[in-house]
Amino acid sequence: MLDQRTQSELNNLVDAASASAERSREADSRTAKYQRIRDSVSLFDGLTTDDVRRIMHRGNIVRVPGHEVIFYRDTPGRDMFVILSGRVGVYGDNERLLAELGVGNLFGEMSLMLGKPRNATVIAHEDTKLFVMRKETFEKLLTKRIAVTILGNLARVLCSRIDAMNQKFTTETG
Repeated sequence: MLDQRTQSELNNLVDAASASAERSREADSRTAKYQRIRDSVSLFDGLTTDDVRRIMHRGNIVRVPGHEVIFYRDTPGRDMFVILSGRVGVYGDNERLLAELGVGNLFGEMSLMLGKPRNATVIAHEDTKLFVMRKETFEKLLTKRIAVTILGNLARVLCSRIDAMNQKFTTETG
């Protein structure tokens, strides 16, 4: 039979082991969350899970109710947005729907990169969760390796949008 002191020490060890296991499960859950984000967001292609974690900790998560305007055309913009859940509509002149974007898509990158006013209005089509990165954060965050990767990913996103517009134009005029 264990004496009272030994039993107490044993209980403390069991409690410590349980707490450690719980912290480990929570860390695994957080790592899995950042892996899911990395795998679903084209901006993060080629980055490590730790890179994504560092980026996410420097930005903000914003929840936008459905049908709410995120920003209006011709307003100044210093933020880039990544859709973590939900859908948004991108509207041009005369409230014409230019694009509908979903999980993993980004928007606002042109104002962030060029410092020009927004060229479209963006409205949440449903309850939407966004990762928001300010220009100042974007510039401070980037190491050379991360900067090259993210800028390459942004170039691919922009090129694919230009290609889609060219295809649409060719189809409409052809």
